[in-house]
Amino acid sequence: MKENKMKKQRKKIGFYQGPRVSANKEVAKLYKKWGYEVITITEKDLEQNKLKDLSAIYMPGGHSVILSERGIENLKKFVREGGGFLGICNGAHFAARIKLLNLKDMLIVRGCGTYNMRIIKKHPVTKGLRIVPASPEKKAVDPVPHTNVGRVKMYRENGAYMVVGKNVDALVTYDNDDKYAGVVSGYYGKGKVVLFTCPPEVEIHFKGNLSKFNTDTKKALQLLKNAIDYIVNNN
Repeated sequence: MKENKMKKQRKKIGFYQGPRVSANKEVAKLYKKWGYEVITITEKDLEQNKLKDLSAIYMPGGHSVILSERGIENLKKFVREGGGFLGICNGAHFAARIKLLNLKDMLIVRGCGTYNMRIIKKHPVTKGLRIVPASPEKKAVDPVPHTNVGRVKMYRENGAYMVVGKNVDALVTYDNDDKYAGVVSGYYGKGKVVLFTCPPEVEIHFKGNLSKFNTDTKKALQLLKNAIDYIVNNN
């Protein structure tokens, strides 16, 4: 009985909601469809450490994430002790700022558009998707040019190009440059962390009103679902 209760608690995802942060009901519905219970959390919840029943925290995109020092320390403690963390767009920038992962650089390049990104590493987050491995020299080597094998079209809106450090995996990289990642994964203490600087749920967020950007919604959402399953230890 106790084990079943713990499994149920592990499926609760804390959706961070704050000023100028863009989590919305459409994305929450998607998580619920995948079998997760969505719990809205705020800066006050983080300050008061009301996180004990959560399996993971989802930090969405937006213009900024502003937390007090106490809120940041409670969040880091939650992840360090085994909670998952998923940062999307500005949520990834926030995670880098508080050093949840060892990133050498977050290269800020202003711009919006669709990128034909490379899936370069076999990992639970890339499960079910074709891989185009990066070369040992980290140079752009595409064994199947002019095809979509090992690629996914994703939308970027001012998201950083991440340069990974030790013990951090680059999973999906921008265009043909394996140095700059759009999706990375690693650990902070016992907790799993996945960061996207290209929002995979963008079409859901805008209710499918982004067809002009020509994103690979199915592949992008597979990455998102895999990431959630991974950080709550379901795969």
